[in-house]
Order: sequence, then C-alpha cells, then structure tokens
Amino acid sequence: MDQAGDGGMQQWFRDYADAVSRFDADRVSRQYADCYVEAGPRGSTCIRNDDTFRSAIDRKRELFESLGFKSAKAVTVEDSRLDQNYSMVKVHWQMEFENKPGRRIDAEFDNTYFVRHQGYDAQVVCYISHQDEEATMRDLGLLPAANK
Repeated sequence: MDQAGDGGMQQWFRDYADAVSRFDADRVSRQYADCYVEAGPRGSTCIRNDDTFRSAIDRKRELFESLGFKSAKAVTVEDSRLDQNYSMVKVHWQMEFENKPGRRIDAEFDNTYFVRHQGYDAQVVCYISHQDEEATMRDLGLLPAANK
C-alpha cells in the first residue's frame, strides 16, 4: 500500500498497533528509522534501531503482560502532510489492560509522530509523547506509586 495515499497513515498505524500489541520486535523495528528521536515531558533522547531496541521490546512485553496488557489501538489518526517526504501524524492511543479478572483499565495517550515516506514505505523519525505515560499508568494503578 502506498502510505502516502489517502488513509495510508491510518492503515499504517493500524498495522503498527497490531505489531505493538503482539510485541513483534521485527515488525516494530521496521517501522522506525535507523536512528530516531523520542521526546516527552521528561526530555528527549536519540534511539538506535538495533538489537538493543528489539530486546527492549521483549522486556516491555514481560512488563506489560504482568500488568494484564490486552491490546493497543490507534483511536484517531490525523495526518498532516508536510511535503512529499514527511508527514506529521497525531495519534490518540488506547491501551487496554485487565490486571484483575473483569477489571478493564484503559490507558490513553496522545503522541505526535514525524514520519518519512520512501516510495511505498514509511518510517518514524521522531515522536513526541504528550503525557508522561509512566505517571499515567501509576495514576491508573497499573504501576506501583513512585518512591519519593
């Protein structure tokens, strides 16, 4: 599918959400540039898309499964084409957890992604988390309270 076409980023983020929900390190890593920037309320960092990155996805799987993770869903995807090579995509995410039988918890986050289009492919070169995801998960009781 041509990711640059109408609805292309919506489908791309549905595919990305599926890869994230399955903790498919190979699929997730293909959706990121060789080096990309993560930013949020606590600052920013450059991440190398390498074996360490893929191992971090495996560690996240262990943590999230222990928290009762069920799925991640891109609820809304707003694609603003910047030029022929780049888009700025605002995504509202919903992650579903069930940490006790019958107790569903939805964690919601907003991220903005800068995506580079290359022919029929697209890769994240930067994303900004607009909330402190760890703090949100603590507030929802998914993670223990921080030691002060």
